This record gives sequence, C-alpha cells and structure tokens, in this order.
Amino acid sequence: MSAMQIRYKLSLVLGHIIAFAFASLLTFIPQYYGLITTIYFVAFIVIFILMSARSVLKTVKGKEALEIKSSPLVMAVRRNEVQDLMFKDRKLTEELKSQFSVMGLSILIPFVVIGMFFAYSTFVRPLFNQAPIPIKFLGYLAMYEIPISFSQIMNLFVIRPRMKLMMNIVREFEIHHKGIWSPTLILKFPLENIKVRYSGVRKFVDLVPKQSGRLTVQVITRFYTKRYDKFIEALKKYGGITDSDIERVD
Repeated sequence: MSAMQIRYKLSLVLGHIIAFAFASLLTFIPQYYGLITTIYFVAFIVIFILMSARSVLKTVKGKEALEIKSSPLVMAVRRNEVQDLMFKDRKLTEELKSQFSVMGLSILIPFVVIGMFFAYSTFVRPLFNQAPIPIKFLGYLAMYEIPISFSQIMNLFVIRPRMKLMMNIVREFEIHHKGIWSPTLILKFPLENIKVRYSGVRKFVDLVPKQSGRLTVQVITRFYTKRYDKFIEALKKYGGITDSDIERVD
C-alpha cells in the first residue's frame, strides 16, 4: 500500500473519529453548541492551512529541496516561457476539460456539506435536544456523520471514478544534478517507476507513474520547455531514465 493510499484511508477514519468526539461533547454540554460548532469548523480550516503550509515549506526549505538546489544547475525554465508554450498548445484545453469539470464539482461539494449541516441543526436538532442521553448522542452523531459520509461517498463514487487521471503542470522549475525543483514540487533523482512522454511539436515533457493503486489518482506531471531535448538528456544522465522508458507522442 502506497503512502498516498495510507494517508487517504487515515483521513477517512479521522473524519469519523472527530464526529464521534464532537457528538459526545454536545451530548453532555449542549448549551455550548455554538462554541463547539465554531471550534469544529475552525479546527478543519486550521488543519487544512497547516497541511498546505507544511507542503510548501517542505518544497521550499525541506532537506531534499536544499540538497537538490545545492547541486549543479543543468537548466532553469521560468514562468513566462511555460505560460507562452501553454498558450500556444491548442490541445491542452481539451486534455484538461474533464479535470476542470471534476474540480468544479469538488468545489461545490463543501458548500452542499455545510448546507446539510446547518439544515439538520436548524430543523432536526430541536427534536432530540431534550431527549434521553442515548437518543441525544445518536442525534448529534448523525448531525456530523451525514455530511461527512456524504462527502466521502461523493469523493469515492463520483469524484474519483471521473478523476482517474490528473495533470499537474509545473509553471516554473529547475533541473539540477540531484533532482527537479520548483516552488510547488520536488523530485529527487533517480526517479523510480516513471516513464517519460514528450512532444517536440507542443514542447513538453510528461512524467507518468508506471503503476497506480485502485484508489489512487494517476498524476501526470507536465513540464513545458523549449529545451525539451536537454531536459530528456538530463533525465537520462542524472535521473535514472533509460531509452526504453521514453516515448514521443507527437
């Protein structure tokens, strides 16, 4: 099981643990409903921000990032070059069409979840607020579990089946002897279980995972550069990529 799959399953379990904890609190101190609900939403926002910040810090100042950046530079590609090539690539919009539609659905789901939570709180919670403790606990548990379960079901059966493939376009990057660095991504050499696709006409290099788990979205990392040939040579010389791993897709 990959690290990504483990993190995904842990996130599923964590949501239900949090639901159980907050339902237990409200069962015995329902008078603090407003405070506990505020803490619930603030906690999720803080966790999201901390996870995002951790990812950025790891990319910019992590041990692997510093190791890569300290090694000799092979080539650097800046944002304006990438954006220019993306603009000229007329096939890119078609490739990203399904990804954009799924991303739009992913953005909509949290609003539906929040709406479900507050609708339940407004119309259903008063029905069990003065009930015996077991009924009250189940009522509060359902208040948290219904939105969480809805979100997880939508993600597992609607989002993920449509999102079997995702393209991550790196807007600015550097190739060093020890790896690839960008403000949003680090890849240390040698690369493992990676095949390379490139286009001399559209001027990009794709890094494609050779294998991906059933629950894992296959993420294709794309690098636009006019010097795609130099990029590929660097992958062969420093990145452990062989000719059998490389495919031209013009």
